[in-house]
Amino acid sequence: MPAIILGLWQLEQNGFIRSGHTETWHILGSLRGMVEDARELCDRPVKRKTEVQHRVEEMLAKLPPEETASFMFEQWWAAELPGRGYSPQDATGFDEAKWQSFEHALMNITTQIRLSNWR
Repeated sequence: MPAIILGLWQLEQNGFIRSGHTETWHILGSLRGMVEDARELCDRPVKRKTEVQHRVEEMLAKLPPEETASFMFEQWWAAELPGRGYSPQDATGFDEAKWQSFEHALMNITTQIRLSNWR
């Protein structure tokens, strides 16, 4: 049996595809969902970086330029965060709960800056 046919047969046995009447194969929902999940997982780091970069830019815009002139996003992105043991770049691979915790901590910086200006 040719390898491609064997591979298709195995996919059918596992419920990922089904064979049609005219030597066609149809992808079933379970495989489609797995592919979409894998695609989202691959795209997640870029999407998360874009979101964080936007938030950081918003935070920096609220500060005096002389305080932010030396800030370089890419350096910060790759550097280990003090007391955290990971960089923001590492955080893009976190599961959703841990990622939300990271986002919450990042957003708290804005609150801390706002409160420190009141003192």
